[in-house]
Amino acid sequence: MSTQGLVGGGGATSPNLKIDKGSPLWRHTTRIAQCPVGGAYIWKCNYCNIQHRSSYSRVKLHLLGPTGEGINMCLGSDKKRLPAAQIATLAKEQEDANRAVA
Repeated sequence: MSTQGLVGGGGATSPNLKIDKGSPLWRHTTRIAQCPVGGAYIWKCNYCNIQHRSSYSRVKLHLLGPTGEGINMCLGSDKKRLPAAQIATLAKEQEDANRAVA
């Protein structure tokens, strides 16, 4: 995948790739670069290490589901779906963020 024409780099800790309060699941990814238009990034899941190019809504779908929404659900490093307890923890993290910004 070419990163030509993209902004940023270096992962989520890069100053121009800040994580806002409403998007906590970015912490479970490594953002590689921001696309020059829109809110899309090239990012890699910290669990399955697969690289994607999408916005935050696809990060949520990748980590939390459901499947069939334009991105595959994370299978983790062992190619099995993330444990239900881990998905519940991620979902709570997102719900808490939604309440904080509301």
